[in-house]
Amino acid sequence: MLASFVQEAHSYLHKSVASLETFQRDATQREVLEEALRYTHTIRAPRSWLGLPVLSHMALAEDLEEMVTGQRAMDTACSTWLQQTMDQLEHYLDDSLRRYAAAGTCRCGGAVFRRSRTYPKP
Repeated sequence: MLASFVQEAHSYLHKSVASLETFQRDATQREVLEEALRYTHTIRAPRSWLGLPVLSHMALAEDLEEMVTGQRAMDTACSTWLQQTMDQLEHYLDDSLRRYAAAGTCRCGGAVFRRSRTYPKP
C-alpha cells in the first residue's frame, strides 16, 4: 500500500511542479495554483494511516493556499522555496519506502489498516 501511495504522490508532485511552472509563465492562470493545492492536499491526506506524520507538518499546502487567495506573491524566492520543499518531500517519500522495505512494515499504518478492515493483529 505504501509503495502505491509513494508512486501516486510522485505523480502529484510532478503535476504540482508543472502547474507552478505554468503559473510562473502566465500569472493569469490562477486555476493551475488551485490544481497544485489539490495535489498537495491529496498527498497529505493519508498521512496518519500510512505512518507518515511528517506529511501533516508540510507547509507546502498552506503556502499554496496563500498564493491562491492572493495573500502571497509568486516571486523568485517563493518559487525556489516551493521547488526545494517538493524535492525534500520526494526524498522523504522515497526514504519512507526504503525503510518500509527494509523493516517489512510501516510504523503504524499497517495496524490502523488492519483495525479498519477488522483484520487480526499479527
